[in-house]
Amino acid sequence: MFQGLDLNVVENVEEADFVLAHGTEALGLPSGSVSPRTIDELEKILEKSAARGLPMIVANPDYVTVEANVFHIMPGTYIYISKCLIVSSTYDAI
Repeated sequence: MFQGLDLNVVENVEEADFVLAHGTEALGLPSGSVSPRTIDELEKILEKSAARGLPMIVANPDYVTVEANVFHIMPGTYIYISKCLIVSSTYDAI
């Protein structure tokens, strides 16, 4: 996916320059494979990235999708979570 883009995928948010959200069930690894993660685990990564002020690119801004009458969270939900985290950290600083 990142071939020819001169990007390095990192595992630790402390090493990241930005966050790319294109899914909601795993974390991409430098090897090109994925590590399945829960929404709670991914939210912790968002908390760290928001605290660092990292920009986030969301490849699919949908909030949810419906599959067989079941709602599934989509990457657009991360936009909302990140905004809430940023606002919360702003108020905590006051």
